[in-house]
Amino acid sequence: MKNKRTQHRGQRIIKGFLALIALFILLAPLVAYPQPSTEKSKLQRWQQMSPEERQRIIEKYQRWKSLPKEDQERLRQNYQRYRSLSPEEREQIKRRYERFRQLPPGRKREILNNYQRWRQLPPEKREQIIKSYQRWKTLPPEERKQLRRERFINKKPRSK
Repeated sequence: MKNKRTQHRGQRIIKGFLALIALFILLAPLVAYPQPSTEKSKLQRWQQMSPEERQRIIEKYQRWKSLPKEDQERLRQNYQRYRSLSPEEREQIKRRYERFRQLPPGRKREILNNYQRWRQLPPEKREQIIKSYQRWKTLPPEERKQLRRERFINKKPRSK
């Protein structure tokens, strides 16, 4: 079990990062609509909503307003970046987000903790990890298997 987790750590970090981006994108209130709408059409949509839908929107808006301006701006940029993706890429993010949602709470925490550790790394260390991972992907399967075995055998416990 431990060996399998070690094998896919790089992939989990990347998937965790993408899931977190999707989480931010999907939790952000609708700050920009794909089609321009008039005040009248907005009012009509509001009036057609159930009281529960209205309440959810009000709560999301209140959460949005309580965020620091920097976070609001970062979320807007993430949303714009998401909108600029191809439909296939957006669908892939949605699928990964859905898989993330289905994970047990402990696994979600682990992914988010890994993401936080990743974010705290200096840029040059992150670049080094990315290059190592890219080299890893080009290795023949048998060589990767051997390196996994060696890493697992020589692995030192990580301090938390």
